[in-house]
Amino acid sequence: QNDNLDTYGWLRHDGVTFGEQLIVDKPHNITTSFIKTPGGEHGGHWTARINVTTKVRGYDPLSRPALVQAMVRSERDWDAVSSFCEAVMLAKEEAGRVREQTSSRLSRRERHSVRRGSRDDLRPPASGVHGQSATLVVNTIIVTSAFSIRPWYHSGRAGPFEMKHGSPTRFNLFHRPTLALYNTANAKVPFVLIWYAALDESLGPAAPHSRLWYEDGSILGHTPQLHNFRINLIPQQGKLLHTSYSEANAPGLHLLKEKLYSLLKIERHSMFGKLAVLGADDELHIKEKDINFVPIQLLVETPFCVDIVYTTEDLSTPPLKGEKYARVLEEKKTEFDSEFESKFRLDEKGYPPEDVAIARAALSNMIGGIGYFFGAGRVQSQYTREPVPYWRAPLYTGVPSRSFFPRGFLWDEGFHGLLIGRWSPDIQMDIAAHWMDLINVEGWIPREQILGAEALARVPKEFVVQSNAAANPPMLLIQLAHFVKIRPELFVTGSRHRATLDRMFSRLQSGYTTPTRRVGAQIQNYVSTKQPPKVVDPASPLREDTAGALRDWF
Repeated sequence: QNDNLDTYGWLRHDGVTFGEQLIVDKPHNITTSFIKTPGGEHGGHWTARINVTTKVRGYDPLSRPALVQAMVRSERDWDAVSSFCEAVMLAKEEAGRVREQTSSRLSRRERHSVRRGSRDDLRPPASGVHGQSATLVVNTIIVTSAFSIRPWYHSGRAGPFEMKHGSPTRFNLFHRPTLALYNTANAKVPFVLIWYAALDESLGPAAPHSRLWYEDGSILGHTPQLHNFRINLIPQQGKLLHTSYSEANAPGLHLLKEKLYSLLKIERHSMFGKLAVLGADDELHIKEKDINFVPIQLLVETPFCVDIVYTTEDLSTPPLKGEKYARVLEEKKTEFDSEFESKFRLDEKGYPPEDVAIARAALSNMIGGIGYFFGAGRVQSQYTREPVPYWRAPLYTGVPSRSFFPRGFLWDEGFHGLLIGRWSPDIQMDIAAHWMDLINVEGWIPREQILGAEALARVPKEFVVQSNAAANPPMLLIQLAHFVKIRPELFVTGSRHRATLDRMFSRLQSGYTTPTRRVGAQIQNYVSTKQPPKVVDPASPLREDTAGALRDWF
């Protein structure tokens, strides 16, 4: 959201082991991909590749202001920011996002109670399963140098820096000349990539069970679920100009960007003069806190390619990197295209290649938006005077939008599943089971799942509390009924999905009968009223506020 990107999105994503994404952030094209190597007891290896190319000729730097105001609070800060080749653009939490959760999909399935419980169990999942250790979060921040002939000025007033056209004599100002690469064919442009690992300690105490540190160019760590792991950054192409790192303590995942800003310091560089680099975290020593955030900064010259390789101790298979990664990536792309055609048959139906590519991207962005969350939402009912926390639980779900709504919505998930189930029945049944684990004894599920500090920081306060006075459209019921109808072979007696459906049954029944218990009639239809429930037609008496506006869908 507000990332000023030209475009971004997954080109291919199978939801399990492979994905490829293109980010266009002029003048840079950033291609990210990942491949997982399953195995062992702790999730296996994975490799993420970031490939950056730059097209400078014909690019007008005046059309893209650099996004640095939020970083700049003083002249010292200005020096830090301007030293990234004099104009720095901070981009984008979504760029190259690769988030690895604490366990493999198999172990995650085993944890939530619909998978393991009885069909009559309407209790919350057992607490503490996910709360014994910190989650490892691995992510990328792309910091691209925005070369511009437009000067940056400080107005002399309190507040952030401002960028102004015209003569600097109009203000009590200072400025720094910018490095202009406009109208040149030179595509060797400095580019900053910051790769970090962080521990989500909101799931439980980190020390002494979870650790994170930097050693010889790598990030090393240990958690009870992942055991010992290592993350190596291995350049494959291009020139590495400068490297810096920090070991720090961040107050939460939602404040990592702010923590990163606080770690910047000025360093002399033979090529760039003053350069903003990562420095020591003073608070780490003052407050005697543990390291839970390790960022590594790479200043490179594009075109540039780097492999980020995560390895775990208990898997003897060597991780993918270099030429072997490139070869396997091409194989994965071919396999994806073949499977896509076998499931949707668009080539067979005569669609042109450009339409098929759009369809692949549409599916991939749905699959690539699936996330794994953990926490407790805030709810209120007629039995509570004030909002209270729901139980702490995991949620594996699609999201309506990676940038604007990166969390689970019950209404949307019903529709997501119609597509996801066509691609992977296993993924969709896993998602449905997680949602059914959130149903309470009244048959109600909080419609919007705001789980964890990251999600909470993105939602205005007035929308955080979920009220059970708002009914849920029966989207999961519709989705599962459709799934059983079109794929009956998956639900034959004795099958894995039939066993899951049997365990879901009492919850589905409770969710279906809750509106009729309230109003006293069989379900005939739903309308969106945005008002308290009321009977408006004796022949069709059920009228409930569905809070999500069904008219938004039809």
